[in-house]
Amino acid sequence: MKKSRLPAEWEPHRACWLAWPHLADEWPGHFEGARDEIAGLAQQIATLGREHVHLLVASPEDCALLEQRLRAEMSAKRITLDQSIPFGDAWTRDTLPFFSLREGKLVAQVFGFDGWGGKYLMPGDGELGAVVASRLGVETHQSPLWVEGGALEVNGSGLGLTTEHSLFVRNAERTRAEVDSTLSEALNLEKLVCLRGALENDHTDGHIDTLARFVSPHVVVVMRPAKDDPNEAVMTSIHEQLVRASEDRGLDLRIEELPSAGAVYSDEGELLPASYLNFYIANEAVLMPAYGVATDEDARLALQAHFPTRPVYASPARHLITGGGAVHCCTHQEPLAEESR
Repeated sequence: MKKSRLPAEWEPHRACWLAWPHLADEWPGHFEGARDEIAGLAQQIATLGREHVHLLVASPEDCALLEQRLRAEMSAKRITLDQSIPFGDAWTRDTLPFFSLREGKLVAQVFGFDGWGGKYLMPGDGELGAVVASRLGVETHQSPLWVEGGALEVNGSGLGLTTEHSLFVRNAERTRAEVDSTLSEALNLEKLVCLRGALENDHTDGHIDTLARFVSPHVVVVMRPAKDDPNEAVMTSIHEQLVRASEDRGLDLRIEELPSAGAVYSDEGELLPASYLNFYIANEAVLMPAYGVATDEDARLALQAHFPTRPVYASPARHLITGGGAVHCCTHQEPLAEESR
């Protein structure tokens, strides 16, 4: 039997999965703002990105609110509200399965989810991956590893990027060799590059989708630090690590830069882990987080240069980032099975 292949994000999607925040205590002072931003993102993905949105909701009251706001998209069957699946928070990138393709069919690889190292445990999140895989009725495999979706970035051709803390520290009870081989076998990765570093105050301990992203099979984008950037050292290090890995391992990678958002602070004066790399590649558009700072448009234009066939749109994420993530963190693509294309 052929092994499955983990598609790159720019390959065709059948749907995008999101979840509407419902735990107000997780969003002090930003609950309604975060709900508004995710509802707006769902509309952008459905209308600009031209893909179906499967939006998880927690109550009849939330369904009613969203039905009123998203009536046009729902009438066009671009958005489906689903109240039947329990979930904790909004970060579907990390709680849903990794979807791969084998012989034209969708396959779900379910990893363990422990609330980002036990820091943020919410009822429903630990079981969400298995529940969604079962609901879709696809072939499912369970892995013994703890792996969040934001911890792995792939180019669709067997190359993956990850970080030390979000993969190997999460699975510290296993040897590095065991973690590497188990992950590579589960997702059919031929090469895995592990980077070290994390943005300051990153709730995820350094997810790769805040540090380095593929925009094509051989091009990776990183961030160029702003003047007096509090994350200058880590951004510079990530760039240097990728250059060394490309040279040492013969990876044929080109490293390009986007501007950094610089220092973005909460209303309480806390530095937020704002990253323009936390974008989502939809079928016909790219949604990039915007933080309401001067560099938003510069970053959008720089990212646009890498997507000549997909317009790049800003998606407000100033409230979302107070919860530790942005656009990529709260989206999860379901690839279009090759047999359906």
